[in-house]
Amino acid sequence: MAKIKAKKTVDMKDADTSSKKVKKIKKERYVSETEEEVRRLIIILIVITLFVVGMYFVSKRIVDKRNTNTNTTQDTEASISYDVISVGTLLNRPYTEYYVLAYDSEDEDAMYYSSLLSNYKSKKEKEKIYFLDLGNALNKSYKSDSITGNASAKSIEDLSFGNITLLKIKKGAIVSYIEDLSKIESELK
Repeated sequence: MAKIKAKKTVDMKDADTSSKKVKKIKKERYVSETEEEVRRLIIILIVITLFVVGMYFVSKRIVDKRNTNTNTTQDTEASISYDVISVGTLLNRPYTEYYVLAYDSEDEDAMYYSSLLSNYKSKKEKEKIYFLDLGNALNKSYKSDSITGNASAKSIEDLSFGNITLLKIKKGAIVSYIEDLSKIESELK
């Protein structure tokens, strides 16, 4: 009897291990190459889709930031000023006699120069006066690097202006070239 029991126990062990193998075999599944290819394709498509969606949101955020920065413009009313001239039109104004006050509107003393100009304009029966902005892109090349300009210029191309210059024009020619502030103040009084 002892031999039979041993045999049964051995058989039981074999039965236990064989049932585990069966379970393992049932869990494992055969995957064909085409199924594996389809699975890889689906994974690649999901990754590409996530990448494209991510790039969309990143680019949208960048464009929104740009739009909020550039939408701060304000509409301004355009106006033409007949009192502001450029060097090219310096000698061909419609009056026979007039003044031209030339200075850089970005200069630290520009407010004072502007008040001189507006005080002179407010007086009636005075000669016409024009403003020539040396900070304007058309006139920048005529601004002198030094405090004084070229008062003895024979043509407009040779002309240069200091920090502030008052020109008196008569019949299309420069008759007076003043760079001294005290002389300009007395001339415009």
